[in-house]
Amino acid sequence: MNRKTWTLIILLMLLAAQTIVASAYIDVVNYYADEAYPPYSYQTAVGMDGFDVELIQRIFQDPNYHLVIRGESWPKVLDYMTEGKADVISALAITEERKGTMLFTDPILQVSQGFFGTDRIKNFSMNRLQEYSIGIGEDYSDFLLLEELGILEYNSFSDLEEAMHALMAGRIDLVFAEEDAFAHVLIQNRLQGYITTYEGNLFPRTYHYAVNKEKPELVSFINGRLEELKETGVYEATHQKYLQKNSPHFYQEQRKRQISIMAIVGLLLIGLIVSTRYFAIKNQMSELQASYEEIRAMEEELSDQVDQLQHYISVIEHMAHHDELTGLPNMRSVHEYLEEKIEAAGKTEELIAFVLMDLDDFKSVNDIHGHAAGDQLLIELGNRLSAEKREDSMVARMGGDEFILCINKIKSQEALRGYLDHLLEAIHQPVQMEEVSLYPYFTAGVALYPTDATDASSLFACADAAMHQAKKEGSRRYQFFYQEIKESVQKRVELEADIYKAIEEKEFSLEYQPQFEAITGLIKGVEVLIRWNHPQKGVIPPSEFIPVAEDSGQIVEIGRWVMEEASKKMHEWKSKGREPLNLSVNVSIRQMQHPSFLNDFKSYYELGFADINHLKLEVTESISMMDSGEVLASLEELSQMGVRISLDDFGTGFSSMNHLKAMPVQEVKIDKSFVNNMENSASKQAIVRSMIKLAHALDKTVVAEGVETKKQAELLCTYQCDMLQGYYYAKPMTWEAFVKRFYSCS
Repeated sequence: MNRKTWTLIILLMLLAAQTIVASAYIDVVNYYADEAYPPYSYQTAVGMDGFDVELIQRIFQDPNYHLVIRGESWPKVLDYMTEGKADVISALAITEERKGTMLFTDPILQVSQGFFGTDRIKNFSMNRLQEYSIGIGEDYSDFLLLEELGILEYNSFSDLEEAMHALMAGRIDLVFAEEDAFAHVLIQNRLQGYITTYEGNLFPRTYHYAVNKEKPELVSFINGRLEELKETGVYEATHQKYLQKNSPHFYQEQRKRQISIMAIVGLLLIGLIVSTRYFAIKNQMSELQASYEEIRAMEEELSDQVDQLQHYISVIEHMAHHDELTGLPNMRSVHEYLEEKIEAAGKTEELIAFVLMDLDDFKSVNDIHGHAAGDQLLIELGNRLSAEKREDSMVARMGGDEFILCINKIKSQEALRGYLDHLLEAIHQPVQMEEVSLYPYFTAGVALYPTDATDASSLFACADAAMHQAKKEGSRRYQFFYQEIKESVQKRVELEADIYKAIEEKEFSLEYQPQFEAITGLIKGVEVLIRWNHPQKGVIPPSEFIPVAEDSGQIVEIGRWVMEEASKKMHEWKSKGREPLNLSVNVSIRQMQHPSFLNDFKSYYELGFADINHLKLEVTESISMMDSGEVLASLEELSQMGVRISLDDFGTGFSSMNHLKAMPVQEVKIDKSFVNNMENSASKQAIVRSMIKLAHALDKTVVAEGVETKKQAELLCTYQCDMLQGYYYAKPMTWEAFVKRFYSCS
């Protein structure tokens, strides 16, 4: 090789060595946060989120650091810090004990406590706290109650959401909680208008990031970056995003600027006085002129500083009142706008409309096209709404996929309908996303002042209730609020509280409906059905309380109880030496999405399902259209364990053959709506016959439910249906009645 070639090789080796050396200086920072402490830190389907988490991500946006974020229970997070596994952990208060084991950064936020309650309490007083039944979230507020307020008796709940439901059910009078954490729970459950802050801003304290004592340099780095983020406004935007309010830093800076302006104005006045006095001294004209020019220069400089300060104040004021992504006004601006317009409306007959708009299927856009595309869609829709809004109206973004439209001086409901029809049609025009066109749809709820409510918070609650009613009736539409909706919401809240009580008081029971082999007429299994006999309201059908339990998450606890009770019955069954019996249990998507679902199954297996091959889980057909990899993975794992999966309500959804083939399903259940009156309907007979052929072609067992007549049973046997279930054979019955009727000789 010649000299030039050797020179080139040496240069390349030096460049590679520089790259290796540079990469060696990148420091990995292990950050641990409480996985269940919203809005500060919490686990989501895609990872950790919350104020603490996003702020630390912003802080470590530095090429010299690689941040690794993990979520754990709070006791484990503290253990990891003391053991040296964690470099930084999420926000916490400084105590003397903690000073010995960890370092602390400057404050990242300020928190305080409050007392919250419903309108059941009249004439609340801090001097009468001993008279109230008080609830807290476990491990959060008990020290303050005992040491600061002298409250010895109180109710502890596993978390603030459980405490909130106890408050709504009337089992406690007050919740004592951290204000921002409890406000987050109220927003998530849409109960802002039902629960009031009776006393707030109690026991304020600061939270800090904690740092490993072996890495003091991280304290300096975090503090420096924290100051930078405060100066650029990023800290304030993050604070507003998660806590829905301005930070103490915002108000401190605002006060500093006000004081600075006052000082500058004072200096200007002093300058003017000095200038005037100099003019009065006739014998020192030359000195007076020089001083005057100097003062004028100082005035101009101070004037520039005033202009700059006013600019900063206007920027911060804009951030406090507007959404960061779309630039639209936020909820704070909406409240101020409504208060102003309501006061101006007085006793006139003109209406003010509050329209809460929810973008349909927005999650699918994020999942399929990415969050950047989702942000682009939200910005475009914000622009379209702004372009179509009327004069003296307001378009705002509430957050997520929800927008707000406030319309002033409405003449009539009919005029408003015409405007909303035009607006939704304009918004529905396609939005081009790279090579894909998206057709956005909104579902909206409409509340009117003063017809439906007379203040901003109540208008929001009414519009929110109307929007959810619209979603029930098919989405892609708008719904005006009416009194029955409010009553329905109140009834739903009461039913949710009743369900919590029913779980605690064990008011639920189980019934069992046999399933028969079509050819032999022999019992091959039973379906487990839940029943609820309310002590005051009587029998409440599953169709009424199961959807509420699904939405509130109570279905997880109910489902766990059903499986435990069924496990006990199977254990009893096997102890009698009887032939194995297939047991079908309904499982919801919400249950399967819960992190403990698979672990719970192992405990059920230990309780009674020694032969787990005789357990069937019935899931609805809608699951076949879900994009949730977690749910489908859970089904696959259960199937590999030997659990049979049955697709319930087959034919009522939109599952394709490809979806059905891909799912780990061994059985399909034809919905009773197809079986009902099929003996008198040629079209139903053709549909049922086709569904059975399709299922058999895919090697699936077929169960027909809702069989009520002999003719229906005969037709289904002719179509080679495998299993039959319905009132023609047997109604649902208690376990004792089932054993007595079909196995009395055993």
